[in-house]
Amino acid sequence: MTLAETPVVEPYSGPNYTKNTFSPDLDKFRMDSLNKDTIALLSRRAFEVATSTPGVNVYLNDKPLPINNFKEYLDLCLKGKVDCLGAQLKCVFEAVNERWDIAVAVSEHGFQQISLANKCCTTKGGRHVDYITERVTRYLFENYKMRNKRDKSGIHVHPQTIRKHMMVFVNFSIVIPIFKYLSKEKLIVGEEDVGMIQREIIYTPGLWKIVDEILINDVRNKDRDPEMDTIQIDIDP
Repeated sequence: MTLAETPVVEPYSGPNYTKNTFSPDLDKFRMDSLNKDTIALLSRRAFEVATSTPGVNVYLNDKPLPINNFKEYLDLCLKGKVDCLGAQLKCVFEAVNERWDIAVAVSEHGFQQISLANKCCTTKGGRHVDYITERVTRYLFENYKMRNKRDKSGIHVHPQTIRKHMMVFVNFSIVIPIFKYLSKEKLIVGEEDVGMIQREIIYTPGLWKIVDEILINDVRNKDRDPEMDTIQIDIDP
């Protein structure tokens, strides 16, 4: 960043576009190359960009991503997951308004959540996830109490038990978000040929943050330029 050359401006008559090229100095990050985990994490960011920019075609390494909204993002996250009967796991989805998309599914492996806040993946959750989880849990608990009283089954279920069997999905937008830094170990990552999967990864937070800021600026350009219809993301390991 301390070395800068005079910009060269040349005539151009093609279509309007903006191109950002970032070539990291891998030595500064103690890396020899972009490993598989880092590429998977960057690929996941491309899926989130596609989710957060309706009406924009997002390409990853020249391949169009098959999602354009949060519901399609959820379908990729649930792809291959089955319920206790072996059937494809389904979720109840609701696009509440411009700020909220929420969904709930059954979890056989404890409480789980997949969430976005202001177009960023919030792997550790946050108040937006707690807000929805508390209300869904309360609704299910009150509904169960009414049914239990009506049927006189005598079976009692604690709200925490209901929460442990929930998978919550939240896509939330707020004017001034506040993010708290948290270490991450088990993340949702993107695989070009698979979609969204969850596994343990090793990555460099500093490099990830730089790329994330570049992509956030690309996404926000849609607000400034409503005619923008394409985002092309290329990852060269």
